[in-house]
Amino acid sequence: MAAGISLKADQIGLWREAMQQHALKQLDGKQFQRVVRLDAEVKTSHLNLGLVDELKKLEPCGIGNSRPLLLARKVEVAAEPKRVGANAHHLKLWLRQDGVPVDAIAFGKGAMPVSKGQQLDVVFELECNEYQGQKKIQMNIREIARAE
Repeated sequence: MAAGISLKADQIGLWREAMQQHALKQLDGKQFQRVVRLDAEVKTSHLNLGLVDELKKLEPCGIGNSRPLLLARKVEVAAEPKRVGANAHHLKLWLRQDGVPVDAIAFGKGAMPVSKGQQLDVVFELECNEYQGQKKIQMNIREIARAE
């Protein structure tokens, strides 16, 4: 549905204010909450290179076939986070759940207040990080929230 409107230039401010007031009365805020669609909730004990290989079978990923997003609840920040990259823009994390450790990177989240010992819920893509010939699983974190 589309609509049009004609206003005199000096009425735009009044119209904008009226529309904002109307929207505040009609909407309860839930319409503005971001929704993240998850593919599965997992424990870190289930994360391994075999699962990375299985998820790769879902490729190619892109529009209409997003990379699988996983959720791990109540993971502990096992070591002090490290801010990395240009201007410390990214966050390197070492997480643990039920004694099972996992490395994580959160691009663009370097300003987040995260510290050792915190419990977090994380939404991530699982990937293989290869460094100096060693392959390790890594969470590529998309969303971080304090665990409830």
